[in-house]
Amino acid sequence: AAFAERVRVARDAHGSSGRPGPFTAVAPIAAGRLEDPPTLIRTIAAWREAGADGVHLGLAHDGPGHLIELLERVAGEVMPAFQ
Repeated sequence: AAFAERVRVARDAHGSSGRPGPFTAVAPIAAGRLEDPPTLIRTIAAWREAGADGVHLGLAHDGPGHLIELLERVAGEVMPAFQ
């Protein structure tokens, strides 16, 4: 609820600021090693309902190769839920 209220206030301030372009609210999500994709899907959905336009996923990885593996899993197991 606090995030939703802050997003509303920030969108209102941006709208009255005269600044061009959209305002984007990004939710911080600690996704770990992607142990539970269904829970991550529910978490992302809850943040979206609260007004987030995007998410920053914090992935715990052991190096570039592992990070790529995790990103491929996100693309295959999580993102289809939002298409």
